[in-house]
Amino acid sequence: MNNKQKVTVELRNGKFRLPNGSRLEELNPKALLLCATAQCAGYTVMGILNQDHITPKRLELTIEGTLDTPKLQADSRFIGFSIAYNVECRSMSDQRAVSEAIRDAQDRLCGLVALLKCAAPVSHEISIVSTETVKVCKEKRLRSRATSFLLLGRYAVIVRDGDSVVEAGSDGVGVELQPADLRLQHIQHRRLSLLI
Repeated sequence: MNNKQKVTVELRNGKFRLPNGSRLEELNPKALLLCATAQCAGYTVMGILNQDHITPKRLELTIEGTLDTPKLQADSRFIGFSIAYNVECRSMSDQRAVSEAIRDAQDRLCGLVALLKCAAPVSHEISIVSTETVKVCKEKRLRSRATSFLLLGRYAVIVRDGDSVVEAGSDGVGVELQPADLRLQHIQHRRLSLLI
């Protein structure tokens, strides 16, 4: 069994910090590399969003690296990385810009993510939550705190309200979907935690 190193940083007062008062001095060198990468990716995303005058309510990045040894050792090497972006937006209209900013940072603009890609494969997940109320075509109101996710690399925002699943546009109006429309049958067992 391989060892995993995991670091989470969250945006607070314009800076990315470890949660719960943790300190950098408590991290081992491999976790420090992960922390630096999460901070670099976060600042890259925020730089892109600042150009559009968008500030998310919350931005959290978790990066996990899998090592080739069962225990952490000096000669342990990373064999894979996974980055999870968790964002809370103020409105549905901000979600597309946030998604594009994260993709740009992940795919081409963040230097430390690019560096990690030279060492091992890097995967990522994006979860975006909006606290804006969404109207559905049937004039039904969704809960005041609608949860939405960008799934399968689509630009559509998928929202759940009770038993209904809705594809919401940037104008806040959505269309109810059937699970087959989302093509979830093939990924349901792998992405259950991200599904609505």
